[in-house]
Amino acid sequence: MNGLPAIRRSHYSTALLTLPAYGGTLAAVRQLGRSGVPVVVVGHDILAAARWSRHASRFVSCPPVQDGGRFVEWLMAYGERKPGHVLLPTSDEMVLLFASNLKLLETNFRLYQPPLESTLRVLDKRLLWQACRQVGIDTLPSWFPSGEEELHILGTNLPYPVLIKPRTQVRRTRRNQGVVVRGPEDLLTSYRAVATQTHDPSGYDKLSDADIPMVQQFAEEGSEAVYSVSGFIDRSGELMVARGTTKVFQRRRPVGIGVCFEASPLEDDLAKGVKRLCREVGHFGVFEVEFVRWKQKWAVIDFNPRFYHQMGLDISRGLPLPMWTYLGACGEESLLEVEMRRAANRTDGATSAFCDQFTFRAILTAMRITGRLSRVEAAVWKRWLEQHRAGIVDIAIDVRDPIPGFVHALSELKLGLQAVPRFLSAPRTASRTVLPVHERETIL
Repeated sequence: MNGLPAIRRSHYSTALLTLPAYGGTLAAVRQLGRSGVPVVVVGHDILAAARWSRHASRFVSCPPVQDGGRFVEWLMAYGERKPGHVLLPTSDEMVLLFASNLKLLETNFRLYQPPLESTLRVLDKRLLWQACRQVGIDTLPSWFPSGEEELHILGTNLPYPVLIKPRTQVRRTRRNQGVVVRGPEDLLTSYRAVATQTHDPSGYDKLSDADIPMVQQFAEEGSEAVYSVSGFIDRSGELMVARGTTKVFQRRRPVGIGVCFEASPLEDDLAKGVKRLCREVGHFGVFEVEFVRWKQKWAVIDFNPRFYHQMGLDISRGLPLPMWTYLGACGEESLLEVEMRRAANRTDGATSAFCDQFTFRAILTAMRITGRLSRVEAAVWKRWLEQHRAGIVDIAIDVRDPIPGFVHALSELKLGLQAVPRFLSAPRTASRTVLPVHERETIL
């Protein structure tokens, strides 16, 4: 969608996007800016890629989002000075702050935001687990101890390996996907490590009890290929358009943030389950629901009610998700429906993969130097990149908007240097997540 013929450009509201270092934010800035929407990027980090995009109309400094109370005060003051901006969901923290302060924010901003109850039911994995069971969606066996005493009672009978993970990513000091525990002797230490990775609760008290970690069955083989159903559902819950994606390479093993993803056929049964889940919890707007394979079934492990890391892949596959969120916020429900139905009748196109190429190459190089990746495995991943070259979407590299790519590389170099001690102390295992069958056979 190149622009909005049903809305005169002079009537476009300005979009406001936070967290400019995030891949989803950069994808949104580019997609909205190319469509003619004025975009204001707010943040505080100089090495934030979206801040430097040619599609950002301006950059405004703001308090850290992690300081929720101070950020909301700043946002309200900004809205009073410049009413009418569209707020877009760039992170779990943003979604929770928007939902918690919805009445206040709606006085000066435009939003397409589900209510607080709906938001809590997807951000808190205990409530999400319960909702999945209510609509008949498979989940992994999970336990929610109230503290160390209950954990100790559980410990001797858990089906190891298990994953200690946050019940929510809100208020986390690190985007940690969890710690795998392979025996009761490591359970308490891992539990405490996850429990202490939180920051000041100011502004995020609605999820205060979700700081307590959960315990989940670790799907050993399933973790090697996380499958996502992602897309958009309208406010009525009747119209949903989605795509399928598989994460094939991640920063850390056995659980970690994705670096490479492949476009995959949409699993119809899973898409129908996601629609039932959205209707049950009352979610509308952008979503990404993650699944792993467990006992011959797909089990839900997470629900992201906001822009996500690899969103650029779905945008290039015919889902202009930032624009759809923008239309919903502006009250253009009829135009939103027309655009969604048009996208539902289109094919995915030629795009086949998403990759953070700078980070991908840096990780492979570091693994080769430290002996964590064999020459054969490195060749496999080089072939993977070449095979997808013509249809790949990069997290930041874009010849039409080059500066964010350089800024992202600098940011990753900084993070990489900070992570050197942790990387060197990690077990010397390959970080491969999944490979085509013939490639696996070659390695074996």
